[in-house]
Amino acid sequence: KETSVYLTGDRRLSLEKPAASATPHEFTFDPANPCPTIGGANLTIDRGPMDQRKIEDRGDVLVFTSDVLDKPIEVTGRVLAKIFISSSAIDTDLSVRLCDVYPDGRSMLIAEGMQRLRHRKATAQPQPLTPGQIEEVTVDCWSTSQIFNTGHRIRVTITSSNYPRFDV
Repeated sequence: KETSVYLTGDRRLSLEKPAASATPHEFTFDPANPCPTIGGANLTIDRGPMDQRKIEDRGDVLVFTSDVLDKPIEVTGRVLAKIFISSSAIDTDLSVRLCDVYPDGRSMLIAEGMQRLRHRKATAQPQPLTPGQIEEVTVDCWSTSQIFNTGHRIRVTITSSNYPRFDV
């Protein structure tokens, strides 16, 4: 069954929809210092479900984590992230990563997606962002089938790059 999970003001994942007045989260993206690719579905660079902790403490990465799971949770099917974003730029990227956080702290990549925002509506006709205007954007993280075990946590990270897998 399709289930919505929400990103909260206190950087948690929740099954309950947060209040509309939740404080927005901000980060500053510097194209000269992009967030690196660590694992994933790559062809020519290291690939697979690698530990993402090296990027999760960066100032340009938003991290949202569930409470410790008291029972296993299965996630099977297409993973889509609906993000409401505004930017000071006319174009940027959104990178979303879904991770399984083990009791020892490892944050293992399960699924990920990237959306260049000038192509958020159609790839054939790029549309620049209006700086400061909130846009609803869906990032397709493709499909997965994963059991998040008891004692684990589920994590979602959001940033504006995943380089060199995706160009800046």
